Amino acid sequence: MSGNEQEGIELSHNTGTSGNQVLGNYVGTNINGTNSADYTANVGYGIHIEDGANNSIVRGNVVGNNRRGGINIAGAYSVNNQITNNRIGISLNGTAIPNGMFGIQIMLNARDQVIGPGNIIANHNVGIRITTNASDRNRITQNSIFANRNLGIDLWPQGVTLNNSVGHTGPNQNLNFPVLTSVTTSQ
Repeated sequence: MSGNEQEGIELSHNTGTSGNQVLGNYVGTNINGTNSADYTANVGYGIHIEDGANNSIVRGNVVGNNRRGGINIAGAYSVNNQITNNRIGISLNGTAIPNGMFGIQIMLNARDQVIGPGNIIANHNVGIRITTNASDRNRITQNSIFANRNLGIDLWPQGVTLNNSVGHTGPNQNLNFPVLTSVTTSQ
């Protein structure tokens, strides 16, 4: 799925697009999933789920070198998709293959997505970003998110959103970020 003028893979067009599986692909990379070149880049997103596509599984893919971003999920009826055990921005041999603006993005009121477990999301401007107020109830769990230039997870507006104890509104209700209160070196 490399070298396309638009997306590498797209699931779209209405809520009847349901239960699809995107498994074990190399999207934007060479044929071995170990590197990328200019000719392997997709101009759009690596994987694009939009316009009501729902209940799909995206698992075991290598997604890198896509100009707009890695995996994009958009639209109010795009619900209950699961993104698990993918390498996003990093090849099978550990080579950095960043996507354009982000590793994963949830936008335009997409909700109830599950990001994880087991994704490796690295080498982007932002690892995961959620950009619209009604993009809620998106679970991000048990992923390895590192080496991104800015935040690993960004609930817009862009940048660190300060913790507060009253009325949360915004993407994923602008949940407070965790604060570590103690750390030990034993198990």
